[in-house]
Amino acid sequence: MRYKMRNIIIVSLFSLILLSGCTRAQAVGSPDERKESSAANPGTDVVTDDYNLRIAKKIDTLSEDGDETMQPSTANLEGAHNGYFFIPINGEKYRYEVASDQRNQGSVDSLIYECSYDTTFEAEGTYEIYSLKEYPDYRFLQCKGNTNDMVLLEYCPSRKNTEFTLEDVEKDGFVVLKNGNVCYGEDIWDEFVKRTELGLSASVWICQCYENAGNSAPGLYEATKEDYPSMYLSQLYYDGTAYTISPMHKVEDEYMIYEKKGVDRPEETFRYMLHFVEEGNTKNVTFKSFDKYVLTNKEDVTWQQLSKSILSGGSDYIRFVEVFTKYEWKED
Repeated sequence: MRYKMRNIIIVSLFSLILLSGCTRAQAVGSPDERKESSAANPGTDVVTDDYNLRIAKKIDTLSEDGDETMQPSTANLEGAHNGYFFIPINGEKYRYEVASDQRNQGSVDSLIYECSYDTTFEAEGTYEIYSLKEYPDYRFLQCKGNTNDMVLLEYCPSRKNTEFTLEDVEKDGFVVLKNGNVCYGEDIWDEFVKRTELGLSASVWICQCYENAGNSAPGLYEATKEDYPSMYLSQLYYDGTAYTISPMHKVEDEYMIYEKKGVDRPEETFRYMLHFVEEGNTKNVTFKSFDKYVLTNKEDVTWQQLSKSILSGGSDYIRFVEVFTKYEWKED
């Protein structure tokens, strides 16, 4: 979403299932074909037509060996829970998740923990957790299930933001979306849209803020409570021909664009920004209507087609990123 409304993602680990209207669309500033950008290079301040385009500086993130110190988890859990593993090590518990890169399995050192599981989709079994010789700091572990397959686990730190507050980003001119709905900076967004409609280069900073409302399943709430509130910063830049959205963070009171390869929110460029307005015509939805802007490379597509493509997958999947949404909620 991190640029998008949060979806339920089902991940398989040893066959374990980890649970953790009327529409109109308009292409905003969409070109017939991509042209070479004439905008200034990132890292400079640009003033065009009396509009100050703030282009965030680009820097590298931590070096490969600059990982932060592992911190114990505050969750009152142990073992496998809701897609995470809470492993006791040296008198403390640490949270782990399945590593996104499974290529570097490492050399098994010793068995440090065992925990059982019993799910709807799989009979009761046991996970064996092993340390690795290459990682004496326990940042990576090996997990073996009943099938004897080895899966790499990676330390999962808190995703709670500590670099800045919601008040900081509002003061610094971000458009803020809280749990997917705009709560600050709507006028800033409107100005950005006006410039793109005129074909003028423009940029806007966006903060996606997620809060844990506490109405999730008790186990899931406990497993993820230390991650909230989490905030994700982005710069959306329109160069007159295409839209580029870049992940950002704050370093020493200055907002920077992530340059490190492999960041979980990579920089992406899209040809079109589509505008959808949809009415909540069914009794199952909680909103009267929404006003939504989406980045994509397909011009002739509906919101229903985009949202359904998430579930269809494969060749039917249409890549898109939601960058702005305003809901009008139904009265209780």
